[in-house]
Amino acid sequence: MTQDHHPPTDSLLDFVAEDESIVALKLGQDPTLSMADRWQILIVDDEQDVHAVTAFALNNYIYMNRRLHFISAFNEAEARAQLSASPNIALVLLDVVMSTPDAGLKVVKFIREDLNNQQIQIILRTGQPGDIPEEQMVKHYNVNDYKLKTELTREKLFSAVTLALRSFQQMRDLADLNFKLCTANNQLAVFNTQLQGMIDARTSELQQQSQNLTEALQDKTNLLRIVAHDLRNYLTIAKWSSELATRAESAELNAKHLAKVSWAIDKQSELINKVVSLEAVRSGKQVLNCQSESLSEILKIAAETFEQRLKEKGLGLEVHWHCPGGVQVWVDRVIFSNSVINNVVSNAIKFSHEGDIIRIDVQPLPEGNVCISVRDQGIGIPDSVMQALFGFEVQTSRTGTKGERGTGFGMPIAKLLLEKMDGSIAVKSKVMTKGSDDHGTEVMVTVMSPKAS
Repeated sequence: MTQDHHPPTDSLLDFVAEDESIVALKLGQDPTLSMADRWQILIVDDEQDVHAVTAFALNNYIYMNRRLHFISAFNEAEARAQLSASPNIALVLLDVVMSTPDAGLKVVKFIREDLNNQQIQIILRTGQPGDIPEEQMVKHYNVNDYKLKTELTREKLFSAVTLALRSFQQMRDLADLNFKLCTANNQLAVFNTQLQGMIDARTSELQQQSQNLTEALQDKTNLLRIVAHDLRNYLTIAKWSSELATRAESAELNAKHLAKVSWAIDKQSELINKVVSLEAVRSGKQVLNCQSESLSEILKIAAETFEQRLKEKGLGLEVHWHCPGGVQVWVDRVIFSNSVINNVVSNAIKFSHEGDIIRIDVQPLPEGNVCISVRDQGIGIPDSVMQALFGFEVQTSRTGTKGERGTGFGMPIAKLLLEKMDGSIAVKSKVMTKGSDDHGTEVMVTVMSPKAS
């Protein structure tokens, strides 16, 4: 584009016009410095002379120990191409009017919106200031400076370029700082996540330890309940037998009762030893001594254990076998006999009335297991008690038909020990009501047979 007016004598164009040979020079290029050591300046103008004059005027320019490297574009399309190919351009010296009156403004829009580059400094240069006034240009377009070509002397050009490069470097430094800050924040977030993971893992570990300690304490409590519950039966037998021995009418009867006392004491010692073993099982130091045992022998011991109590309450005990031959079960004999069968039979005696029959049915199951059902015609179990029957949290002890008292933890203990032998226990009950004969409780104990194990 050719200007119609004559520039002042100190203008950049006047200075260059003194020697037209400089149009062909590529000045400002120091061969000892790489492109990375130079400020990249894009000159966008449709006049060849403007490119040459600008390069010549800034030939010896150095800022922050770095020289300039010039890139030329003569129209909007070339400017777009150079901007896309050279991401490190620091400054664009941009002509407003080229092939179209707003070509330079389109380049501004391309830089700020399409490339989303806010760091590049843009100095608009125009030879026709009347088209877009400076105030409107700075207000409505995202440019850093607006200069008339006629006022750009070498000194003013130096000043404009210096301010632009300083702003560019400050923005670049700020971006680098922001990047480092984001990186540090990301690293801190990763560290926090790792730290939180460590805290969560340690918290989980401590919670597990706390739970283990709670369970261990509960197991200790259960063991004490087992001792208290089962020893009571044998102490009662020893007491009754000793009292009967003192009232015996013959030496033979006296010897029989004393033998019962001795038997009860032996059973107490056996039970205490087994409780010690059970604690070893709980702690993992020992396993339950499950083996094939004769169920008829276990039930025979139960009948002998409660012989006196059955007589005192006027109760009958019947055992019905629904399978041929002897039945073997896979259990720890002492624990199963004392803490399961004896406990269930004791409850049936406790809640039965004089003249009642306690019935034990032994039935094989399809899976090869064995079900021992203990059924009484007693007072039954209320729903409120049934709901808490197998829990240690609430004591479910009730007074028997003759004022008997228990610990209330017999059934939870039986369930706990049965599960350790891969067995199970279930209860059905109907509460005794006035005028109805349909009442009582049935406890179903399921254990493994040797074949099923």
